[in-house]
Amino acid sequence: MKVSRTSKIIILILTISFSLCVFDMLGIVKWTVTARDEHEPHDDWQTVNKDSFISERVNNSNYGNDGYLKIGDAISGQNITYLLFNLLSYDTSSAKRADLYIYVTSVPQETLLDIHVADSDMWNETTINWNNAPAYGNSIAHKTVSSTGFVVFDVSSVLVESNIPTITFVIISESISSIIIRSKENVDTRMEDEFPHIIFIRDIVPGFDIYITILLLSIAITLVCIKVKLNRKLKVVYCFYILFY
Repeated sequence: MKVSRTSKIIILILTISFSLCVFDMLGIVKWTVTARDEHEPHDDWQTVNKDSFISERVNNSNYGNDGYLKIGDAISGQNITYLLFNLLSYDTSSAKRADLYIYVTSVPQETLLDIHVADSDMWNETTINWNNAPAYGNSIAHKTVSSTGFVVFDVSSVLVESNIPTITFVIISESISSIIIRSKENVDTRMEDEFPHIIFIRDIVPGFDIYITILLLSIAITLVCIKVKLNRKLKVVYCFYILFY
């Protein structure tokens, strides 16, 4: 019995679907992908809950209500930024990666930014200053910055599979000039996507080679199906599985 072109196409489509199901069950391909567009907040986007910077030069002053955050300026007196995130609504155990985003609005010269984790999250945005700010540990990430715009730090080492309720990141620079980044206190709501935030990456988009493998496998199975002329019962089971998986 000759198999029509339409039947061949239907078998190929069903075979591709079947292959995708099998690959998904085996964990080779995951199809739930978290967007990483820093310009459009989504479910896995957590904006900073508290942010402020402290000044060594004016060690009893608080800057929690300022519309910007300052880092560096070692000559006039070091400035350090504190960012606290509330993560109670996130299941970090299922995240594959976590990235910290900040938006630099001024960087006079190329400089290195270091990310640390504070020893305590018990600080108040409107009272924190140089004298009462929490201590912090070793650097967990760093990035050289030479221009304005988004800077992304991989903070997976302290967030992925941690299930911690809160975390405070501390940003430090030994630069002789001040680096300015956007604060959540910025009055222009159009800049909300530029506030410090964390993006959790759940699953990674499969590589192009995976798609080629699936296509070739599907074509091969289709040719076998056409050649052996699947009996009616097997076809019914096959179609039922694809439709209701």
